[in-house]
Formats: sequence, structure tokens, C-alpha cells
Amino acid sequence: MTSLDEYVRQMRAFGYRDADIRSRLTASGYAGADIERVVGSRFVPSARVVVFVVLGVLLVAAVGFGLRRVLSGPTAVTLDASVAAREWRAGEPVDVAVRITSSRAQDVRLVVEVVRAESGALQSVKGMSLVGVSDEAVVVSVPLPARVPDGEYVARVSVKGEAGAAQDEAVFRVGVAQPVFPIAPPIEPVAPEVPVGNETAIEPVAPPTAEPPSVPVFPSASSEEPTISLDEISAIAATDVDRAVGLCRGQPNEDRCLKEVAKASRNVGVCDLVQDVLRRDDCFGLFALEGDFTVCPKISTTGLRKACEDLKRFNEENP
Repeated sequence: MTSLDEYVRQMRAFGYRDADIRSRLTASGYAGADIERVVGSRFVPSARVVVFVVLGVLLVAAVGFGLRRVLSGPTAVTLDASVAAREWRAGEPVDVAVRITSSRAQDVRLVVEVVRAESGALQSVKGMSLVGVSDEAVVVSVPLPARVPDGEYVARVSVKGEAGAAQDEAVFRVGVAQPVFPIAPPIEPVAPEVPVGNETAIEPVAPPTAEPPSVPVFPSASSEEPTISLDEISAIAATDVDRAVGLCRGQPNEDRCLKEVAKASRNVGVCDLVQDVLRRDDCFGLFALEGDFTVCPKISTTGLRKACEDLKRFNEENP
């Protein structure tokens, strides 16, 4: 470094501007080319300028980050819930299939409440925490009290995450609604034809004065079989499914009887004999809960079929 370079460096260190340095060097007799070579057009910012530049960069970064959060909006969470079967018994757990999707992975809290449809009275509740959920299907088993009354119930499902929440519900029944059989109207008697020729005249029969006979008891499944309960038929189905199916025929609750036979015999083919669509889907749902997902395409109800497929996907992802 020349003495002239050192002079310029020291002058700048003392705070002199380049214009002042040029003036002093010109007054001292230095040539313009030598002055420009040493001083040039360099800009050495002061400490205050550096501070302002750093603050400006930080401010721009903060504004950009906040604008990005505003434009991206809150995290979206969606929830889809369904009950694995339409009918349940008191004292057994109700399986609720839940599908949670989120626009980004987040920790969520899932709660399932079972309430009466008429009064909204809480009967049971179960909750769980899930970590890093973005698209996940789970099955929550909510126990029912042993003395819960028959009727319609609602499974209320809610999920709350770090930046979003959602709710859904599914309706099911505890107990079985008994079918109502209409009584056929009495048949009016037909008057006899007028006799012709030598035919013997038929005396008219006076109408009976006694009370009409009561409606006969609904016949049992077979004239050779005594009246038998569903529990007894289920016990027979464990060893003789064909006989159990025959006993169900003609029962006032035939579809429910066939469903119980399919469950006791573990024979999914019996479900195909159920006439009522909802009961048939419930029958298939029993086998889906035990891991037989070949029944999923046979389920007619959209919600139950989707629950079956979600349960299948959950088992495949969590072997």
C-alpha cells in the first residue's frame, strides 16, 4: 500500500468525505488521475446506514411472513363419522368409524359422545389423542351401559387440533323395533245361490251372536317344532345352520333371526337371505368388524359401506 493509499484510509477513518479528500489532494498538487485511482467512487457506509439497512431487511421479512400466514388462511380439518351397524344391544360397545383429514399434519383430540336422540341425555363418552394426523381412519369403541333403554341414539363426534376443529354425528338404535302385523278385515259371508230344479234348498244360516274369534297366535316356524327363542336358535346354528335357518322362516322377526344365525354360525352366506336392507347391511357389518372385508361391496347403505372400507384401510395401514 502506497503512502497516498494510507493517507486516504486514515482520512476516511477520521470521518472525512471523499469530496474533502479530493480537495485536499488537489490543493497539495496531486494529479487528477492519481487522485481518482486512490479515492475512486467507492462508498463506505457509516454505522448508522448499516443499522438502517439491517432493520429494513428484518422489517420486510416480518411483513412477508405475516402476509403469508394471512393469505394461507387457517388449517382446514374435515371429519366423517359413521356407525358400523344400525342396531346394538345394551351393554355392548358401539363401534364408530371416524375419518379425519387435515390440510397439514397436526396433533388432534378426538371425542365421541353417545346421547339419546329424544332428550340429548349423555349415556357414554370416550376420547383419544392422535399425533401428526393428516389423513387417518380410526374406529372408536364406546361402551353402552348395561341398563340403557331401547330407542334411537346419536354418536356425536368432535375433533379439535392446533388450528382447526370439526364435528359430525351418526344415528343408531339400541334394541330391535318389533314389526307390526295388520289384522285382516273380516270377510263378508256370501249368500247361497237360489236352488234350481230338484236341488235341495239350503237353509240360510243365521249370523252367530257370539263374539268373533280372536286373532290366532302367529304360527311358529314349523308345525313340527315348538315355539323357540332366538337364543335357542342361535345355539342350534352353531352346529346345524340349515336347521336354524329353517326355524327362522315364518318367525315374526325373521330377518333379525337370520342375522343372529349368521353371527352364531359365522356363515356370511346367511346374511344374503335377510330381506330388509338395513338389517342385511348390519349383518355384513358384523363380519367386517371381525376382519372379513370381502363383504364391503355387498353393503347397500353408503355410510356403512364407506365405514367398512375405512376400517379395511385402517387395518391395512396398521397391521
